[in-house]
Amino acid sequence: MQKPIVALLVLATGAAPLAAQKIENLRKLEFMAGCWQAQTGKDQTVQELWSQPNDSLILGFTQYFTKEKPTNFDFNHIRRTDSTVYLILSPHGQPADTFRIKTLADEVASWERGGTKFPGLVMYRKASDGSLIARLEAPPTLDQPSVEVRFEKTKCPGQK
Repeated sequence: MQKPIVALLVLATGAAPLAAQKIENLRKLEFMAGCWQAQTGKDQTVQELWSQPNDSLILGFTQYFTKEKPTNFDFNHIRRTDSTVYLILSPHGQPADTFRIKTLADEVASWERGGTKFPGLVMYRKASDGSLIARLEAPPTLDQPSVEVRFEKTKCPGQK
């Protein structure tokens, strides 16, 4: 019964579901670009770096520190294809996890994937104070709390 309601809303508002919209470039993700740092626990820090978006690619990496010593890393990228936008995360050097775009608006984006593995949804949004908030949510089939990290803008490596 929901399909006719969604179709009626699309007709009434003129908006198409994100999956049906053509995403021309990744400029709406400029809010993620730069270097970010978060304190995640006593003596624990996370740093993320995202490149400036171009039409089809954003590169990123994450570093984890304990007492200022690197303990782990992730390689990440966002890729636009003809049909959608993917977030690809390679946590701790493991094989990549791929998420498909769910939401793309001014200063907020989310990606999701099927299955039962955590996270099922990854969201980034810019807060009113300028910080970048990353949120990881479990899929509906998993009883696991969400994780939210508030990153503050920081100087990029090599920046004076």
